[in-house]
Amino acid sequence: MNLPLGDFVNGGAATGLLAVVLMVINGRLVPRKHIDEILKEAHYTTELWKSAYENSEARGDVLTDQVKELTEQGRTVQHFIQSLREASHIGTTHVDS
Repeated sequence: MNLPLGDFVNGGAATGLLAVVLMVINGRLVPRKHIDEILKEAHYTTELWKSAYENSEARGDVLTDQVKELTEQGRTVQHFIQSLREASHIGTTHVDS
């Protein structure tokens, strides 16, 4: 079987070109610049969320420290009031009616 090589190459090139055109139309083949823009935007979004998370964690740490400090102050006030109550009962006599 003797096939003309020129017809086979021309038909292959046309088929390849058709395949590339169909891939572009279907969105399976996109320019590298477009992919780079998508990756850049994804990286920016990731960094934005990472920054927001770190800020949130820092605020949570500050809030935890403030709650600990207020709790300790509350305990101090509670002990002080309890001491005043005990001191007020030391010098008094309790009379039963």
